[in-house]
Amino acid sequence: MRILISAADSEFASFLAHTFRAESHLVDLVRDWDETGSLIKTREYDLALLDMSPYDAAALVALQNARSLRPQLPILVLINRSQTEEGVRLLAMGADDFAFRSVASCQELFARARAVLHRGGRPAAAVLRVQDLELDPTRRTVSRGGKAIHLTSKEYSLLEYLMRNAGRDVTREQILEQAWNLRSAPHTNVVEVYINYLRRKIDGDSPHKLIHTVRGTGYRLLRATGPESSPAQAASA
Repeated sequence: MRILISAADSEFASFLAHTFRAESHLVDLVRDWDETGSLIKTREYDLALLDMSPYDAAALVALQNARSLRPQLPILVLINRSQTEEGVRLLAMGADDFAFRSVASCQELFARARAVLHRGGRPAAAVLRVQDLELDPTRRTVSRGGKAIHLTSKEYSLLEYLMRNAGRDVTREQILEQAWNLRSAPHTNVVEVYINYLRRKIDGDSPHKLIHTVRGTGYRLLRATGPESSPAQAASA
C-alpha cells in the first residue's frame, strides 16, 4: 500500500514511517498541513494517517480539505488519550477512525489501519494486475499465472512501485527514493541487483517478459510480450 503520514513531531513521524515501511508499505512522510493537502491532491494513496494531537484550527481545516479532495480516501487520525471528545468530532468531520497517539503496540495500529481500509463501503486497496501478474497491497501477496511468488520486503516494494507505474519509464533514482525511501547514491548497483532478483522470480524462464531495461533511462514494467517484441512495441500495443 502507499500511505501518506502527516505528523509535525519529527521523531514520532520517523517512528511511524519506519513502522509501516518495515511492513513493506510505501510511505510519503510530511510534517506540515500545506504539503499534506498538496500530496493528497496530486497523488493516489491507499491510506492517510494524520497526527491530529496538535488539535487546532489548521488541523481541522486539513482534515476537511483531505476529505473534500478525496472522498473515498481512508483516513485514520491519531490523537492524545485526553482528546477522546475531540476524536468523536473528528469522525463527524470526515475521519474514518481515530487511534491514540501513544500506541503501545504496532500491531494495534496495523489492525486499526486494516479496519479503516475495509470499513464503510470504502474499498480496500485494489489488487494491482499486469497481465497474469497480480499484487494484493492489502494482503501483501504476489502471484503470476495463479502461482504464489515469495518476495523479500525490498523486492516487494520494488515490484509494487513498478506495477503502480506500469507502462512508464522509471529511473534508478526514482526507485531508490520513491520505492525504498533511500537517497540516491551514484556508486551503488543495488537497483540493478534487485531488478535481477525480481526478473528471476517474476519472469523466470517464461518467454513473455514483463520487466524491461530502457537503455539510458531505467526500467519499465510492460504487459506480457513475446520474445520477439521490443519494449517500445509493447508499449504501443
